[in-house]
Amino acid sequence: VTAARHKPKGSWLAEIGVMALSAVFIVLAVAAIWLPLRAYRRWDGGWSVAAAACTVPTLYVVIGIVLDLLGDPTTHNLWPVELAIALPITLAAFTLVSLAYRLRH
Repeated sequence: VTAARHKPKGSWLAEIGVMALSAVFIVLAVAAIWLPLRAYRRWDGGWSVAAAACTVPTLYVVIGIVLDLLGDPTTHNLWPVELAIALPITLAAFTLVSLAYRLRH
């Protein structure tokens, strides 16, 4: 048995942790896109455009990851880190736009 094939004992726990972390980032990415687009449909005028614009950072990262993975499945091993950078930007922008909208209406 070579070292490359040998899995250390307890590695299933690490794999579950990685899967759970990946699931959390996927849920946050969906929320970061869904919430502003929901506001886009409900708000009027420039507010709807501002809400939709909040999705740009996350959409840019998600589309980039998907397109790169279609070309080479071994790329983007650190996609959760990429989302960890884009998600706070999207959610912070939407929070500010949402607060401004609520103050104006």
